[in-house]
Amino acid sequence: MTNHQESTSPSPQTNFKAWNEEMARKYSPGRFHEQSHPVIRWIEKQRVQAIISFLAASDDTCVLEVGCGAGNVLAALPNKVPLLGIDLSTSMVAEANRRLSERKRLIIQANAEQLPFKPGSISRVICTEVVEHVLHPEAVFAEIARVAAPGARIVISIPNEKLIHTLRRIIGGLRFLWRTGGGDEWHLHAFDMQYLQQKAHTSLEILQVKAIISPLLPLRYVVLCQRKNPLP
Repeated sequence: MTNHQESTSPSPQTNFKAWNEEMARKYSPGRFHEQSHPVIRWIEKQRVQAIISFLAASDDTCVLEVGCGAGNVLAALPNKVPLLGIDLSTSMVAEANRRLSERKRLIIQANAEQLPFKPGSISRVICTEVVEHVLHPEAVFAEIARVAAPGARIVISIPNEKLIHTLRRIIGGLRFLWRTGGGDEWHLHAFDMQYLQQKAHTSLEILQVKAIISPLLPLRYVVLCQRKNPLP
């Protein structure tokens, strides 16, 4: 039974969309934001606050979230901000639309590596805790740069995987903090700032970095970027 299940389970290389759907259901971003240990929820709140601060969106500024998951980050934006989100997962798009049902929004199913928007059309873009899950992070960064307007504010956030893994080894595992499961198998890349710069350097210019929770303990990085102009 186990061997049969393993042989029929989708893999990111053979069927990325099906694999991603399975991971989204197994490690629900909505549950992660709402049901994780209070320490994790506090860290995530700091991350979201940093994203909103970097974004500096006004009431008439449409914000695109690339890989919006269950819509938790978009839901934290001011009420009058028009929301635009894409996600590859059918279940996540449905959940985001439910969560944001009273907001002005357009949440659609799309691939982050092929964004369905015109070049230079978006002035605010978020891509938060997404690029570690995709096959080709550099393609996602290139697409974000393509759709970003000149001077657009682009906010990326990543987990600092090396530090997180080190802390797990030292402390003996932090699984008790993740009531909804750790989700490491959903990660196809181990990001830190060096890896982010490596993957994004042809498309995005990094303007400012905020370490979450602090420079001494950077479990997450929230990064303000702009598209490189002219684009490669």
